[in-house]
Formats: sequence, structure tokens, C-alpha cells
Amino acid sequence: MFLFRSVIFYPLAALVAAGLILISLGPQPWAPRAPASQSGAPGQDGAVVFGPSALAGIDAGAHHIVFSPRNARGAASTLHIAVKKGAPLTPTPTERGARLMLNSETANRFGGQPVRVDVLIRPAPIASAPEIAVSWQGSEPVTIWSQAETGTEEKTLSFTLPAATAPQAIGLYVINPSANEAFAVEIGEIHLSPAR
Repeated sequence: MFLFRSVIFYPLAALVAAGLILISLGPQPWAPRAPASQSGAPGQDGAVVFGPSALAGIDAGAHHIVFSPRNARGAASTLHIAVKKGAPLTPTPTERGARLMLNSETANRFGGQPVRVDVLIRPAPIASAPEIAVSWQGSEPVTIWSQAETGTEEKTLSFTLPAATAPQAIGLYVINPSANEAFAVEIGEIHLSPAR
């Protein structure tokens, strides 16, 4: 009887182990995504909403680190964005920051007009950034940044930004109060709408 159990158990265990290994070699839904242009989802009053899945495709730029925590199914839940140590304390007019790239349809829809960008902010549990700057970026070589305090509680920050020629992206820059530390914020979603 012992021989019979060994003949069945060990080959079956080997097949199950081989199957698990083959499954793990496939593409994982929680792997970091390469930056890509985003379309967003329709929102109220003509707004476009960029939720966690769209924010997971943000381009970190030279001075930021981005991370999207994911659930068991691999879906992004928020965006954590931190400024690197040694980065400029505030964005310069030539700085592009971390960029949420827009697809051509969304960019054309908001081209040539002032926009309102609403950012749902949650303070980071450790080293929360005191301010964040947002910009509406187009083909111009100079970027106009608008800053707001993040506070200590979850809230929505609203930015009214001037029109951009051939808009390409929404820029984000975490304001760094000290060049010796990395500060961060958590972003739940971004709403883009015409300025009123």
C-alpha cells in the first residue's frame, strides 16, 4: 500500500509544482507599467476622471519616484508620488515634473482653453509633503506651475491653469521643504475639466 501512495502522490506533487512555476512565469498584472498616454473616464459636467489605473501609467520624470499599490487582482488603488533627495525644492519654469500623459483625443478636447485640475490628495503616513504643484503642459518650453498646501487630511485641491498650445500632459511636482529628505503624497484621482 505504501508503494501505491508514493507512485501517485509524488508525480502529482511534481505536476502541481511545475504548473505553479509555469503560471508564475507569465506576465503579472501587478508589475510596474511603462508610462503611457491616458484617456481617463467621463465625469460630471464634461470632466475627464483619471483614476488609479490611469495614474499607474504616470511618467515619474527626473526628480520623482512613483509607486502604485495594487490589490490581489493586480488593480492599482492609488498613486504614491515622492520627490527624490537633492531635487530642487520648487519646480522651475523649465521643469516638467511627473507627467500624466494625455491621449490625443483628450488633449484636443481641452486644447486652447484654460482648465481646472482637481487632485484628490491624501497625506503620506511618513514624511508627507506640505505642498504640491500642478501644471497644464503643452508644446511651450516654459511651464506655469500652481501650488497648494496638502494639509493633514484627505481633501481635493483645485487648480485653475492657463491654456496650453497642443496640450500633452498634467504635470505634478511634490514640493520638497528639505533637500536632505524625500517627501511624498498619495493621489486618489485627478479630474480635468474646462475652467469656469
